[in-house]
Amino acid sequence: MKYLLLLTLLLFGCSTDCKDTEACRLYGACINAEEEGRCVTGCEKMCMEEGRCTPYRHGNRVECVAKTRSACKDTRICYFDGRCSPVGGKCLAATNEECKKSMNCRWEGNCTVVENECRLIKDTDCAQSMGCAMLGKCHVSMFGSGCLTDKEINAEIMKILGIGNEEVD
Repeated sequence: MKYLLLLTLLLFGCSTDCKDTEACRLYGACINAEEEGRCVTGCEKMCMEEGRCTPYRHGNRVECVAKTRSACKDTRICYFDGRCSPVGGKCLAATNEECKKSMNCRWEGNCTVVENECRLIKDTDCAQSMGCAMLGKCHVSMFGSGCLTDKEINAEIMKILGIGNEEVD
């Protein structure tokens, strides 16, 4: 009976406020999708943005979770950040290959997966970036400030050694 009610609401729409329905209470379909005339869980927006497409009942609330690679793959966070795999209900980076395909790898050198995030770790990460190709910023900073040129790396070394603040050629 509960599934019939939910199916009816989803297919034929809501004539009342969704928050007052059994579908809301039981399944979390509490949002009026006015343009479609139906009650929804709210996962639609999370699905497009973050790959969290599947409603999951957790106590009295419904969470939207990422369950499939295809849900993650078609998102902005996969394209830009390399977060293309479902891990613990979220889309996160799982492999270096995912990171290497991301725009942030190409732009900033965030090409190595560490703790499910794409990060800039080594010179080879910088070497893959546009900053290296266009500006000569091919070396990772020792202070975590991104990719640097040879001249900027030499300045960092001089700073570590305590040899003045003058410009290094």
